[in-house]
Amino acid sequence: MILRRPFSVTAGTNAAEPATNGTFTINFSAATTASTDVNFDYSGTAGFGTDYTVSYSTGTPSTSLSSGVLTVPSGISSVTVTITPVDDPDVEARRQLSYSFQSYCRLYTGNGGSHNQYNQ
Repeated sequence: MILRRPFSVTAGTNAAEPATNGTFTINFSAATTASTDVNFDYSGTAGFGTDYTVSYSTGTPSTSLSSGVLTVPSGISSVTVTITPVDDPDVEARRQLSYSFQSYCRLYTGNGGSHNQYNQ
């Protein structure tokens, strides 16, 4: 029998230039009991790497690009994702960052959905 436990994504604070980091949290329904891969994808009008960067409180991303896999180690209940805006001298309209997460491993399934996060 394969157990499937969902996860959810909870919004935290919005990111904004010049130096206000944004956050959101990936919450597993129970602590991971094995290494767990979570697919991620960042999109929106804010440019990944040019308008913001992303870091994780735990886990190892497969790439520094906007799409990839975050490998979360065993024993983790949640992962905080930090959005760090890139400060530049340009005056720009408000921009948005959307994200989605999916995991299709043996223990966890879910889709984090999408949430506008970035305000410049």
